[in-house]
Amino acid sequence: MKRLLPKAISFDIYGTIIDWDGGTIDWYRRFFEKYHITNLSPVEIESAWEKLQFEYIRNYRPFRQVLKDTFIKTAWYYGFPYDESDVESFASEMEKMKAFPDAKKAIDDIRAMGIKTCALSNVDNDIISESFRHEGIVMDAIVTAEDVKCYKPHYPGFLKSQEVMGCTADEMHHAAFGFKYDAVPGNALGYTTVWIKRSDMQRDAIDKEDLMFGDLISYSIYLRGLKAIDEENGIVY
Repeated sequence: MKRLLPKAISFDIYGTIIDWDGGTIDWYRRFFEKYHITNLSPVEIESAWEKLQFEYIRNYRPFRQVLKDTFIKTAWYYGFPYDESDVESFASEMEKMKAFPDAKKAIDDIRAMGIKTCALSNVDNDIISESFRHEGIVMDAIVTAEDVKCYKPHYPGFLKSQEVMGCTADEMHHAAFGFKYDAVPGNALGYTTVWIKRSDMQRDAIDKEDLMFGDLISYSIYLRGLKAIDEENGIVY
């Protein structure tokens, strides 16, 4: 019998483990209140900013610089005021964002099953280290865009995570919220792709995930079921 439980899982972090969208929307809400901006929606601006950011990371530059540059470009396009302290504040907000309520327990449960975990994130090392520190998140390895000088959906980070986990793609799952950043390249590379669908985000029907869950606890319960089947089949890890 083939082992069902993955040997390792690579996880997207911001949007999957850390509430990136909610944190960014909250920052824009406070920012609009500061400048008494009432004609723009924080949700609308966050969505527009994310689309700009996705295009901007085609070429590598440090992610703090990406945050600064794309905030300025968004402000210019929509015509709202800002000063240098706002730029710095926006670039520093990411490391302060909170984890989703289910994230820590789910990751702890998954690691307790003997599955190795790897953070695979489009950020700088100091940002993710600070996020994990204050949220108590522990993973076996971290691979960032800073490490590989390239952003998802390009492949180098995925390949590096396979290397540090000592696994091939078919022995791993890749779990993520961001479909275009993660599931699309994950499918192309041969992972079992797991879409953690935390919002009403839609995806291109041509490219589909292998598994979909609304939260990480549901995913960990599914993995526990795979482990039980393996054990019934006499598979020794």
